[in-house]
Amino acid sequence: MNNTTSTPTSTRWESLLYYWDSVLPDILIPYRDVSPLSFFLCLQIFILNTFIIQHYKCKDGYVAQMYFSIASVDVVTSLGTILQTIAVVLYTNHACTLTELIWTYTVGFAISGISYRASIFLNVVIAVSRTISILRPFYHIKRRMVLVSCALYSVVWMFLTIYEIERKLKNKSNDIFWINWYTCK
Repeated sequence: MNNTTSTPTSTRWESLLYYWDSVLPDILIPYRDVSPLSFFLCLQIFILNTFIIQHYKCKDGYVAQMYFSIASVDVVTSLGTILQTIAVVLYTNHACTLTELIWTYTVGFAISGISYRASIFLNVVIAVSRTISILRPFYHIKRRMVLVSCALYSVVWMFLTIYEIERKLKNKSNDIFWINWYTCK
């Protein structure tokens, strides 16, 4: 009696890799074609935010600190997007394997996703702070509370991202573009 059970997970993972390896190059061609534009836009964002960082590095005050933080987070976002762009170009030119694409793209997507959300949060914090300063000019904003809230916000997103990546790796899901459950829709 042949009592076969389901295929082992390693064979399932290999079959998924084979499937995606045969289909993905055709899907990624449009992304490869716009990669040079994306790369140069991200490079420009990196350079301009570096100038902003240099300008606000020596300044003192709450607003200068917030602009410095926003520019720093935007530099990290551009680096994550550059990493994704390079991964797509390397894979479509057959310079890396599908597994390397998945890891590189996941790391780039996680970096840019977390830093993108931190940038939005910092912009909202500075908008609320300026509104408070206009409505109550003599009210002093507690910098420590702002710092704690920004750090806590980023840490929560880091843990959610790590959890999602770990969950996808454990299940060996066929979803190539991970961390999509919290993206902006």
